[in-house]
Parts: sequence; structure tokens; C-alpha cells
Amino acid sequence: MYILIAIYSWLLAKLPEVFARMNTWFLGKCIWLLRRKIILNNLQSAFPEKDNSWHKKIGKLSCQRTAEMSLFGIASANISTQELPRRIKIDPSILTGGSRLNDASKGTVCFVPHFSLMEMMTVVKFLDPSLAKRNWVTLYRPLDLASAENWIKKSRERFGMKLVSRKEGFGQTMQTVREGGIACILFDQNTHQG
Repeated sequence: MYILIAIYSWLLAKLPEVFARMNTWFLGKCIWLLRRKIILNNLQSAFPEKDNSWHKKIGKLSCQRTAEMSLFGIASANISTQELPRRIKIDPSILTGGSRLNDASKGTVCFVPHFSLMEMMTVVKFLDPSLAKRNWVTLYRPLDLASAENWIKKSRERFGMKLVSRKEGFGQTMQTVREGGIACILFDQNTHQG
């Protein structure tokens, strides 16, 4: 299985971008078909003033973004360090002002939506030297399939983001914050521990 993931990662990263876009489109459609009732129900509850066409449009876009996030997690191990800055940009607002993330004088907790390309957060230490000076940690749920878990963890930690399991990593996450580091919490995941 690991070899299949490695081949697919190489294909996503090295073939013309249209290949990755087609895969994203197809996977997004599959997610939409499997989850559309839940997605539409959630959107209708959250935005009752919007019409059904808006709910469908936003729901389908969300599924496509979820597919992009997933495929980036697979492909990122094979995307060169020269290519990453072309594909991923840091908004300047996170580097200036009172809430800037490069202020190492105090620990920081970032609440990040998992389903809006959280995979990109794993690259921030590489993209800006001032962010690279801080320790970064995020809680995550390990995957059940060992080969997929090994691949994803390796690619997510490629540039220094430390991943710790939500089952036993909360203490390590808090220690990172106490020591002036940054903890990323994915607030839109289900957790039974509060």
C-alpha cells in the first residue's frame, strides 16, 4: 500500500496540474455524493436565509476543498521546495500586529479550520524564517491504515511541524505553548473528550 501511495503522490506532484485538478474534481464529487444530505442540512441550519442553490454551491465547493486538502497531504512529499512558495502564500497579516505569529515572547494557540486546507499549515515554518524560529505542534487523529499514517505523518512533519496524537498529546501541546511555541487546534473535528 505504501508503494501505491508513493506512486500516486509522485503522479500528483509531477504530472501537469490538470491531472491533480481532475483528481480533485472526481474526489470532490464522490464526497458530495456520499455526504450531501449532512452537508445540506448543516448549511440550511447555519444559513437559513440563503436559498437551496446557494447551499448546493457552497456544499460542492466545500467538498472540492476537502479533496484538495487530502490530495495535497498525499502529494506534498513530492512537491519541491522550489515549487512550494509558488503554490502557497502566507497572508502578511499573520506577520504583523499584536496577534502576529512570529512573536516568540509568548505562547500561541491557533484555532484552525481543518476543512479549509489545514495541510498548508504544515509548510509555514518553511515559508517564513521568523516562523521557523518557533516550535509548532498540532493535535491530530492518527489514521487507521498504517501505511497511510506513515506517509501523511512524514509529509506533514517535513518542515518541522510536530504532530501529536489527540489521544495522548494534549500535555505535549500545552508544554509547547508554555515554552513560547505555537499549538494549532483543529476546531472543526469531532472529539469525545471536549
